Amino acid sequence: MRRQNLFSNVIATSFNPKIWVLLVAFLFTINDSRATNYYINDNTTTNDVYCSTVGNAVNDGLSTSTPVPSITAILNLYGPAGNNTIAPGDTFF
Repeated sequence: MRRQNLFSNVIATSFNPKIWVLLVAFLFTINDSRATNYYINDNTTTNDVYCSTVGNAVNDGLSTSTPVPSITAILNLYGPAGNNTIAPGDTFF
């Protein structure tokens, strides 16, 4: 009589490729969901692609309608001089 491992039977019968694809896709999006987009715009909206208004120092730079005027403004708000939340994976527009 041949002995079988209980777990090998469970793994062999419960493998579903669709579940594994969804699980892997979910794991790859976990890190992206924590990334922050920062928006920077000059003093005009001519030929702008990402921002809908001009940059302003009182804006937070976190949306297309509230861009800041320079990368220095982003660094002052969110870099080491600010609350230090800029992290790998963040995007600047």
